[in-house]
Amino acid sequence: MPISLQPVSDKGHEDIRQYFPAICQNSDIIHFDNAATTQVAAPVLSAVQEYYERHANPGRGGYDWAEQVSQDIEVVRGVVANFVGFSDSDGVVFTSGATMALNMVVQCWAQYNLQPGDEVLLCHEDHHGMVLPWIKWAQDQGVIIRAYKLHQNGSINVDDMRAQITARTKICCVTHINNTVGWVNDLKAIRDLLPDYVMLNVDVAQSISHTPIRMDEWGVDFLSFSGHKMYALSGIGVLCVSSRAQKQMHPLLYGGGMAEYKGGDPFYVRFEAGTLHSAGIASLGSACMFIQSIDADMLLGDLTQILYERLLQNPRIDLLYEQKPYALDRLSGIASFTVEGIDCGELADILSEYGIFVRAGRQCSGAKESVRVSLQIYNRKDEVLRFCDLLDHIIHDALDM
Repeated sequence: MPISLQPVSDKGHEDIRQYFPAICQNSDIIHFDNAATTQVAAPVLSAVQEYYERHANPGRGGYDWAEQVSQDIEVVRGVVANFVGFSDSDGVVFTSGATMALNMVVQCWAQYNLQPGDEVLLCHEDHHGMVLPWIKWAQDQGVIIRAYKLHQNGSINVDDMRAQITARTKICCVTHINNTVGWVNDLKAIRDLLPDYVMLNVDVAQSISHTPIRMDEWGVDFLSFSGHKMYALSGIGVLCVSSRAQKQMHPLLYGGGMAEYKGGDPFYVRFEAGTLHSAGIASLGSACMFIQSIDADMLLGDLTQILYERLLQNPRIDLLYEQKPYALDRLSGIASFTVEGIDCGELADILSEYGIFVRAGRQCSGAKESVRVSLQIYNRKDEVLRFCDLLDHIIHDALDM
């Protein structure tokens, strides 16, 4: 289960591409749907292959292979904690993905700690994985949802959030980077405006491969993300739980593994019933090390600025959020837009015919339908420019019809 990698931080986009077989082997394709899933990195594939060449069920046997896998998983748990700036690796729980992790906050914490009349802060324009579990559960339990708004540039309206806080507010749900707009929200500032007793629940699924995460520094109580959005395998994710929240949590699943829990055991033991996705965990550890060896923030920042500058030049393109003021240094990797007179799905289909993969629809969020372009470190400037040139051409042809 390799978890080391030579630094590649001095590499540009072209060199980084060599670490992604799907990108190298399909040079005629421009993959701009990275907010949905990223391509798997070569070091990650190597880690998974090594795992399967000598794998066993962790915690289920006393022989060498089983014990080695169990030890490797604990190493990765520490790697993940370090990667997200979390000082308590015992609070790292492996899940099937961000959706499961976000649901666990509701089912394992809210179910036992909120009473009718208590309030939850959230934004209806965030990903459904964050929003829907709360809405359904709150309706059944008599808990009140208080929704805060976004600014016209897509960032969280902190003033509106502050206005929603009352003595009954128990938890604030925040997305670090919204999956329809690349604005990087200031989590430390949000924590500072919340009363100490209010839990902070954060979805970093979109930011996990874009920008450094500082769970302790930001005062986050619940942190959720998925492996498949950070160059690892699908079917693996993480829920990090702060020390104070650990004392208030109850298990979601019951069965093998957690059945042997004793009072002095690490927190995560109670929350990992059943056979773990060990190959996914191996991929996650390798992905963390890979990301730490590159400057993703710098690479994506350059591409994002080029993309937005070009989109803003065409008056027929309406960004999903107006992006005023145009603080391009606060954006990372995602732009969503509509084009007057062209259906979003039709536009995505046309782009696909030219080998450019984007996503059309509501992006699993409360936002209106749009076309989403989402970048990653293996994308290049010439790809962004090719896309923008083609988009301008499509719009021009539509005007002549």
